[in-house]
Amino acid sequence: MTAVGLSEHQLAQLRPRDVAGYLSSRGWMPGARVRYSRRWELERDGTQHRLLLPLDAGLADYTDRMADLIGSLAAAESRPPSAVHQDLTLTGLDVLRIRTMRAPLRGRFPFTTACWPLRVPAICCWRRPATPRG
Repeated sequence: MTAVGLSEHQLAQLRPRDVAGYLSSRGWMPGARVRYSRRWELERDGTQHRLLLPLDAGLADYTDRMADLIGSLAAAESRPPSAVHQDLTLTGLDVLRIRTMRAPLRGRFPFTTACWPLRVPAICCWRRPATPRG
């Protein structure tokens, strides 16, 4: 167990790209590159927070650096390190990637029809949108 209460195996499973996505989604701004790390900064309630995100999982002290990052992030977010770690491991699950085309191909849905269920609070009450007239 490390200082943040997570095993080295749990810390080694974190991918720098996922952590960077999490930081970006929470308002952190990427800063300068510092050797094998990227600095991330956030100003909240008049306090400047800084983190170093290791970019190479092959570094000998990668898990120690990730433990430092999670500890600092937990302090900045006023949350326990275990909750921060859980969010970091689930970052890729909230991402929707949609590709659109100018005109739908045969057998494909137009973008507005395909996204209609996303606008309705409960998927169970989804109804097909009215066909546009014109």
